[in-house]
Amino acid sequence: MLSKFFNRVMLTDNYLKTLHERKGVKLYSFSGLYPAATNQIYKRNALYKIRIRSFDPEFICAMQFSLSQIQDNDINIISIKFIKNQQQFITELVSINPVIFSIWEKQNYWQIGDNIDLLGKQLTNNLLHKYNTISCNKLTTQDTIFHCLNITNNKTIYIPYKKGLLLGNKLKIQVKEDDISQTLATVALGAGIGEKNSIGMGFCYGH
Repeated sequence: MLSKFFNRVMLTDNYLKTLHERKGVKLYSFSGLYPAATNQIYKRNALYKIRIRSFDPEFICAMQFSLSQIQDNDINIISIKFIKNQQQFITELVSINPVIFSIWEKQNYWQIGDNIDLLGKQLTNNLLHKYNTISCNKLTTQDTIFHCLNITNNKTIYIPYKKGLLLGNKLKIQVKEDDISQTLATVALGAGIGEKNSIGMGFCYGH
């Protein structure tokens, strides 16, 4: 529901519409509704919060205005608060929404039982790609950004998407202390972990 709502919002602004229709990294992410509802059933006329993050100031400004103007049958925007965060030291990343990674060799998504080292490599490479998309100072590393990577769900999570399913998992990541790892952890907070961030996948919190 949320991703469809944001799609409708983005179609009301030329910049957002162009970004929405463009293929590739989108560099924004959003949480689910909070407080989370039991069995995913949300009450009519109840108040919920949602967080949207991005490194693109034009995106944030356009979304802030478009959200304040949108008239929608499903969701009413009551208030909007803008917060600018500076990079801080991060010891842990916790994904709130499932994280998606494609395995091209299998023509499928990474799931429990697949190679955990491959997951770690893809996680780091995905964040490198996002960072190098937004920065003129390119980064490279052959190492991963974490001391420890844990999957917090017992079974792979299936997410309906278009006419098929996405396969994802929730992660808890103990982040290394070096500069590159800290920079990429900040990218994860702003743009999400993994793929399909524009539909809410990979949103995370940092500690």
